[in-house]
Amino acid sequence: MKSLILLILTILGFQTALARQLSTVPDIGGHYPLFTFEKNENPQNILVLYTKLDNNCHVAEEAQVPVFDMYWLMDRLTYKPTNSMLKNSIKNRLQVIPTSESAGFYILINDLKEVNSDLQDPRLMVVADQQQGECIVRSLFTLGPSDKKATMQLTSIYSEATKTMGPPFRKLKSVTLNGINTLTGAKIRRRYLAK
Repeated sequence: MKSLILLILTILGFQTALARQLSTVPDIGGHYPLFTFEKNENPQNILVLYTKLDNNCHVAEEAQVPVFDMYWLMDRLTYKPTNSMLKNSIKNRLQVIPTSESAGFYILINDLKEVNSDLQDPRLMVVADQQQGECIVRSLFTLGPSDKKATMQLTSIYSEATKTMGPPFRKLKSVTLNGINTLTGAKIRRRYLAK
């Protein structure tokens, strides 16, 4: 019970901290951060990926697709919209897969196909529900057999890459997943090297 309370406080702390910093961003309105995307180039700037919920705590949809969008926090504090070309590139790397249920969707983390790992399914499950009268969103990822298929609440993805002269203009070196073990509340950090 103590670890469950710790887990809930940790997750709510992550979401509350972001919401508090962005409470006056009129471009976005009410939203639920899913996780951050960080990179080795300009590491002071992070990308916040988010969704929106309806009044029933179900994932909102636009054109029959779950809301999945992003914005920058420059110096980890100041809101900046994401350039549309960059946004399209990121959405190819983090591809939304709708489900038949309104309570969530999947995100296929395509970078994980380029790394050495024992991960069996590179999909993140986004789940929305209501707890104690509050809407919450969780980003759940199942690790591989070497981690006993533990489920983590993902808080960030860190991608390390080098620039190249031609397309695709980047070469992936590693992907690191950071989060919280949903059973124990312990922090989890898994780094996977490129193939």
